[in-house]
Amino acid sequence: MPTYSSLSRAQRLSILNSFKSGLGPDDLKDYVNVEFKLLAAWYAQYQAGDFTWAGITDEDYEDRREAYMLFSQGVGYKKASRLLELNQTKVKYWLKVFRNGNTDFFKRGRYAIEKYSPELKESIREAVKSGKETKKSISERLHIPLCTISKWTRDD
Repeated sequence: MPTYSSLSRAQRLSILNSFKSGLGPDDLKDYVNVEFKLLAAWYAQYQAGDFTWAGITDEDYEDRREAYMLFSQGVGYKKASRLLELNQTKVKYWLKVFRNGNTDFFKRGRYAIEKYSPELKESIREAVKSGKETKKSISERLHIPLCTISKWTRDD
């Protein structure tokens, strides 16, 4: 069985997202190649609000909060990346998220799973299908990722 160090960050984030979607260690034990004892320990940490095992640190959240403050003051991504000493590509993405009005990203991080009601999904499908509104405009108005809306309307 792999240990913590042999799993990639992406694999650990996948497990974190599974926890956030309501699955527990018992549900995952047959699907991930991780010792149950380790899964249970991570789940306990997850429930306590500690995501460090998945590769998410308080530093990540702090960087986002600082970026949010800079963007609020009108600072662009190049200057913000210099001030925060972060990769320009990452900060450019954050600015795009900021401009779309998704403040939750800065408050709780990228890896929080949203649960949307079936009624909301159906109303979006109907609006797109009837041509009342574009996927992009719905995405911007409701702060739902465009890829999520596209997935919901793919069969239409």
